[in-house]
Amino acid sequence: MNPRSKTGVLLCSFLATMLPAAPASANVIFPAFAAPYLAPVIAPWLIAAVLAIETAVLLYRERHLQLGGAFFLTLLTNVVSWIAGMLLAATVFPSGIVHDPVRPGPQFGMLLWFAFPAALVLSILIEAAVLKLFARWLGLRTPLQTMLIANAASYLPVALVLLVPGLR
Repeated sequence: MNPRSKTGVLLCSFLATMLPAAPASANVIFPAFAAPYLAPVIAPWLIAAVLAIETAVLLYRERHLQLGGAFFLTLLTNVVSWIAGMLLAATVFPSGIVHDPVRPGPQFGMLLWFAFPAALVLSILIEAAVLKLFARWLGLRTPLQTMLIANAASYLPVALVLLVPGLR
């Protein structure tokens, strides 16, 4: 096995263990804009689905890349995007949470509907910026368009999991 492939597998395994499935009976309060980033906690298989979809799009768009390299880039862009998204959700965007007692407020549901398009746009821009850092070195032609297609495709399973309870 190629050293790059080993690194990608190790990083994916680490990420998967860092996002364990939450117990179904837990009462967890989180900011509304964190919902797209916490969806893998509800359905951990989403991590694999998102990485597979985005790696496939990257391989299709940048045919000169090998599987291990495309997977590593996909994993790297998603980790950076996830960290940035969680930081923004916790610091910049409104939480929708009221205090006294701590609970989702009356605007929480509406904020959830805005969270997903916002997360999609942020993911596209952040992941394209990360790819752009490697564009010259790896000969990547269209990082922004590639991430637009990859994220549009990978947000479908996330939306399905949150909208169709049987998929959780």
